Amino acid sequence: MEKWIPGAIDEQIEDYLNALQKMVRIESVEGNATPEAPFGNGPKQALEQALSIAEDWGFQTVSIDNAVGYAEWINDSMTNDYVGALGHVDVVPAGTGWSYPSFETTIENGIVYGRGVLDNKGPTMAVLFAAKLLKDSGQTFKKNLRVMFGTNEETGSKDLPFYLAKEQPPVYGFTPDSQFPAVYAEKGVVGIRYKTSFLKGDLDGLTAIRGDFISSSVPDEAVFIFGNGTEKTFYGKRAPSNEPQLGENAITMAVENLKDHSTLSFELQAFFNWASTTFHDKHYGEGLTSMNDLNISDMAIQITPYKIEIKEEQVIVEVSFRYSVDYTEAQVLSLIKESNFKNTTVEVIRSMPPKILDRTHPMLEIMKRTYEEVTGLDGTPIVTTGATYARFMPNIIAFGPSFPGQIGIAHNSDEYMYIDDLKRNIKIYELTLQEMLQ
Repeated sequence: MEKWIPGAIDEQIEDYLNALQKMVRIESVEGNATPEAPFGNGPKQALEQALSIAEDWGFQTVSIDNAVGYAEWINDSMTNDYVGALGHVDVVPAGTGWSYPSFETTIENGIVYGRGVLDNKGPTMAVLFAAKLLKDSGQTFKKNLRVMFGTNEETGSKDLPFYLAKEQPPVYGFTPDSQFPAVYAEKGVVGIRYKTSFLKGDLDGLTAIRGDFISSSVPDEAVFIFGNGTEKTFYGKRAPSNEPQLGENAITMAVENLKDHSTLSFELQAFFNWASTTFHDKHYGEGLTSMNDLNISDMAIQITPYKIEIKEEQVIVEVSFRYSVDYTEAQVLSLIKESNFKNTTVEVIRSMPPKILDRTHPMLEIMKRTYEEVTGLDGTPIVTTGATYARFMPNIIAFGPSFPGQIGIAHNSDEYMYIDDLKRNIKIYELTLQEMLQ
């Protein structure tokens, strides 16, 4: 039985939804960098819009090199200590298969659809709205508050160094970019670039491969262009790269389909056969030659191929490996190297060890209490497969926005959140910030 606390949230929810609509309308996918827009014009516009909304709601705002910004509520001008909530306003590409306009908010049967509604514009604006309610309540607190807006979470979190070069981190804080209850640990992530060399002529049957390939998503489309000028498109289902079993990987579908293709050389067919055997529908390492050190049944390892290309007599494949907090990157690399195709080199292009917060930390107790107060559900902190801003910003952990059982929504077509869940987000964040500020 949920405990619901009515009040200003219901009275002002249209203000929140209007703000969310303004944010979703901006196609804030990473683009070409310029001196004025380090991650492209879309993310910059989304940052400017978030700061404009914050100013309309009575906050002071700061933009740092158009890479990251924040809305601030100062309770004590004599201290630099602040509680921080850190969300992001960049999004992944829309992909295919939408029933609704991807860069509009559509409300139907109490559900809001649109790219970024869940990941992460909706929750980020929910935190800002919760901060507004606290500010407007007339309460005073011992610490200052910042709601921070990043612009590069989806493609590497390269925005946070801009912030940390000029600002100190919060004393307490969270990122609303994962799930409930509070996340005390995030699994390790290692990104691998396989480079397989071929003899001259072996790749003549295939001239190019293209698609929307980003490390944070299972690819839903891959186009293979053959030497005779024809092309074949493979369609999958987009999903977050930390939940590969919920998607259908267009890359692995392609190599499975093409491993016996008569127009390709024997060597390329053999490579595609290896790639299919190793990765196609093998989300938990079943295709690796040795899994003695890891427990597949406990999902100790999760694998997502997310990019493939042909370049200078090489086929290059990039794969994300996520692994249990009980294991090390060295163990995972050992498994990878044992399972290589011939003439293949392995390069580590992303390395993030597990992020673990002491389970006795007072933040976790606050989050457990506020989550249970609003929902009536068990608030015991959890471990996730996500890779959030918590890995890069000190004193930040992931907290929300998805509730238990809600998986596979982010990065997919028809991304959505229930309006009632957005209201619960706002209330949880309002109570959590209230306690942290005290």
